[in-house]
Amino acid sequence: LGDVYKRQAFDVLIEPIYRYEGTLVRLMGDAILAFFGAPIAHEDDAQRAALAALEIVEGAQAYAARLEAERGIRGFNVRVGINTGLVVVGEVGSDLRVEYTAMGDAVNLAARMESAAQPGTILITEDTHRLITSMFETEALGHVEVKGKAEPVPAHSVLAPKVASGKLRGIAGLESPLVGREAEFGVLGDSLERLGAGVGGIVTLVGEAGIGKSRLVAELRKGAVTAPVRWVEGRCLSYGTSITYLLWLDVLRSIVGMSIEDSPVAVRDELQQLVQFLCPDQEDDVYPILGQLLSLPLEAEDEAKIRDLEGEKLKAGTFRAVEMLIERAASERPLVLVCEDLHWADPSSIELLEHLLALTDRASLLFICVFRPRREHGSWQLRETVARLYPHRHAGLWIDPLSTAQSATLVNNLLGVEGLPGALRARILSQAEGNPFYVEEVIRSLIDRGAIVQDE
Repeated sequence: LGDVYKRQAFDVLIEPIYRYEGTLVRLMGDAILAFFGAPIAHEDDAQRAALAALEIVEGAQAYAARLEAERGIRGFNVRVGINTGLVVVGEVGSDLRVEYTAMGDAVNLAARMESAAQPGTILITEDTHRLITSMFETEALGHVEVKGKAEPVPAHSVLAPKVASGKLRGIAGLESPLVGREAEFGVLGDSLERLGAGVGGIVTLVGEAGIGKSRLVAELRKGAVTAPVRWVEGRCLSYGTSITYLLWLDVLRSIVGMSIEDSPVAVRDELQQLVQFLCPDQEDDVYPILGQLLSLPLEAEDEAKIRDLEGEKLKAGTFRAVEMLIERAASERPLVLVCEDLHWADPSSIELLEHLLALTDRASLLFICVFRPRREHGSWQLRETVARLYPHRHAGLWIDPLSTAQSATLVNNLLGVEGLPGALRARILSQAEGNPFYVEEVIRSLIDRGAIVQDE
């Protein structure tokens, strides 16, 4: 390849790493080394690495088609290896040259995974697979011979992200009913009951990571399967804070019953049918703007209707279109709109949400806003605005850690054992500090290490 094509090839590899806030460490001939988790750490670095890898492979396929078309070059491809482990990171070198790098077997194993992968595939270790298995479709490849390892290493191939459904947390085969959240669940149930009677509302559900916020919402939905309400969910992403209206893109796909995996054409057709059904008198104002917001392939006639909209006019039109669709949907059937992980929402999503809260005074609409207490973020200001402007609609819930007795009940429920050794139970409880997710993770760690074994 010429220099121009080489730079373009490296762009294919590098851009997804930056998009998911990884660190490009080194260019190595025809390869790159990247870190997720150092020097900037996130709670979902393994997930970010897998998403970046999938985009790298997809980008390489598109670039290969371009190379063949423009240069007649065939066979361009990439392979990716990922491992998660303990390393020592820092700057090494001399006064003349300093490099940020990592030292440890985890880096070597990642490189071995890359070498063992087939072109166009992503090979990950068991340690990475354990962290992302609930979020990605993977394929077990058995044990792979790896240079430098006496024994073969378990490996998996990453295929695609899972459509967000089912439980993303918890331990396979271990279940517990909701523990210690009776009062909070009662408040949510009351709000849902009022919604069924045509009274709108706003619930702010605030608590630290892993404290059980999403579990509360899931249990509420599970218990309301026979209620005549419609559930719509939008989720913010830790790596999506710069994507304008990301929350509402997710909400709109949920309203039309589609996911991010569905084709733009399929989403367009479903959106148009829904707008025709709910907003027949406003279709020309609502459908083109929502279609553009979702980046759908519009007909020339619909594109012409919004061609001159920009800046404040486009923003106002977007607000009106989303408001119209949600109000009409709530009039057709009581609507529960769950906004998950608002502490990661972009400013535009927060602003639109604040604008839509007034709908609760005139529509059968219940907002459930779920977020962590991040006082510097717009979600916290939103909470204060709700309490000030909508006290007649607002129920504010702050989720505290479980008590020691409640945590012990959760441990007993998960393990199905009343006579757990006292020292072991005390150790689990002291590490978990009343956080249900931490309770699960401590137990998961003990199971993975063979300290706890299920034996009928």
